[in-house]
Amino acid sequence: MTDSVRIPQRKSDSSDKELAKRVYNWCQERFNYYDEKEGYYTGDKHDDDVFNDAAKHFGKSVSEVRKLYDDGGFYVVRGE
Repeated sequence: MTDSVRIPQRKSDSSDKELAKRVYNWCQERFNYYDEKEGYYTGDKHDDDVFNDAAKHFGKSVSEVRKLYDDGGFYVVRGE
């Protein structure tokens, strides 16, 4: 008997997916705001500001927002 390898799948519940995409888009808008405000691409300079603001905006912890942001980017890139 051989052991099968389970590959973890991303959660695909539509409400979770939609929230993740909303968080991703909201954060992207904030990153763009800081880039425009400073007149150049600011890289990760404002990550803490953006994720702290997003946590307050969405009523989540910063770690939850960071995961939602990562998941949202995955869904947006894949066109889901």
